[in-house]
Amino acid sequence: MSIVTEEPRLHVDQTKADSLATSLLFLLALTVAQRFIGFLRNILFCGFMQDDELGRWSLAFSFLVLASPLVVLGLPGSFGRYVERYRQRGQLRSFLAYTTAASLLCVAVASAAIMATARTWAWLVFGDATLAPLVTLLTVTLVAVTASNFVTELLTALRRVRAVSVMQFVGSVTFAVLAVTLLAVTPLREEAVIIAFGVSSLIAALGMIGPLRWVRREATASGSLMPRGQLWRKLLPFAAWVWVINLTANLFDAADRFMIVHFAKETGATAESLVGQYHASYVVPYLLVGVAGTVAAAILPYLSHDWEAGDYAGVSRRLRLSFKLGSLGMTGVGAAILVGSPILFTWILRGRYDQGLSVLPWTLTYCAWFSLTIIAQNYLWCAEKARLGSLALAIGLATNIGLNFVLLPRFGLLGAVLATAMANAVALTMVLYFSRRLGLAADRGMLACAALPLALATGPYPAAAILLSVAALASRGSWLFDEGEKRELAAVAGRYWSRVRALVTSRRMAST
Repeated sequence: MSIVTEEPRLHVDQTKADSLATSLLFLLALTVAQRFIGFLRNILFCGFMQDDELGRWSLAFSFLVLASPLVVLGLPGSFGRYVERYRQRGQLRSFLAYTTAASLLCVAVASAAIMATARTWAWLVFGDATLAPLVTLLTVTLVAVTASNFVTELLTALRRVRAVSVMQFVGSVTFAVLAVTLLAVTPLREEAVIIAFGVSSLIAALGMIGPLRWVRREATASGSLMPRGQLWRKLLPFAAWVWVINLTANLFDAADRFMIVHFAKETGATAESLVGQYHASYVVPYLLVGVAGTVAAAILPYLSHDWEAGDYAGVSRRLRLSFKLGSLGMTGVGAAILVGSPILFTWILRGRYDQGLSVLPWTLTYCAWFSLTIIAQNYLWCAEKARLGSLALAIGLATNIGLNFVLLPRFGLLGAVLATAMANAVALTMVLYFSRRLGLAADRGMLACAALPLALATGPYPAAAILLSVAALASRGSWLFDEGEKRELAAVAGRYWSRVRALVTSRRMAST
């Protein structure tokens, strides 16, 4: 083992970097606000656009999400791992110069290639080669989105989380306001939303120029040069792995929409209408996925702490309880969504997305399973086996594609949603299998909770009845929660009840 001692180490200015606690609180607050804005925005999109127009926007957005990390070969995804290393070694300038130049070159080549083959891409993305002009617009938007993602990854790696959060919030608000305005006052439909998304991404990127000036000053001060070969030997394998992870995860999310376009019995605008109906069906369920992502990110530091302390039983205990509560909570919220869904689809959306309403139970089911997969994957992260998480998604993706070949031509939209639900069940099963092989102590209650979201497929009132039955049985015996978990839940409930009582008492005293 060789130890490098000659490279200079820069003093890290802690006043510039956000503290972890402050960053997380700030991020959580803005995340909640962004979710609410995104929900309202999607409802307005459903109201302003016909289902085929909404379908084209859904396909366009899926393309942007897929393409933006791919065209830069996953390089920005490596910033979180390597920026601090080269910053402390005084080689930040070389690192940024090489990665920025490589990213610009990749974007230029990819954009030129997409524009030169616009008709082919129009057929791949939309199933219609005549939509080549829309691909040209998408390519311009892709450049803006990639720039925004690049700057976001860089500033996040430098722990400027508050600046990133603020500009992402500004971008989200700008996107909503501009898109709705264009839809309301112009004849543009999906084009309006694509333009608004590109402009908002560009505004978010430009808004981070201020923090980037500080980065430039520090990079200029770090004058140590780094041979290009040394950087790429270290960076490219990691970036390639990030590239594969992004591709697998994004394809897992988007495959069903592209399968509908190419393999449904319907073609052209009719297939795009199915995608639009599908998009409307997961506007509300995807809120569950967002909440699960926030919960998973919040509990990971605690799991990592226990893991590094050698308390592997504690990791299993925390994850098991989080998984069970997540399943019960998401199934309960899902049942409530099903009860209230006629208000949204029949009254607010005026019955224009009835096909989306018909598949909503299965959409909620697979979103709940995907949310549980996000939570369960934390065990693989702690065990430093992230590749097994990607393998689970890859197996789920293969399942999705295979089942869509069979079910989509026969059952249409329902077939696509059933295929996606089964794929998510397979992915969750594989994550739990890999985790158990690595030491996760999954009891029968955890396995029962893994299956519980299937109750949502039975409809609102049967799902509610099943959930209430499970809750009643859980209060008796230890088949769902063991005695230790019950004591922990009782202790937490007792602490919060004491706080509520103290708050009520203090307010009464203040009023008298």
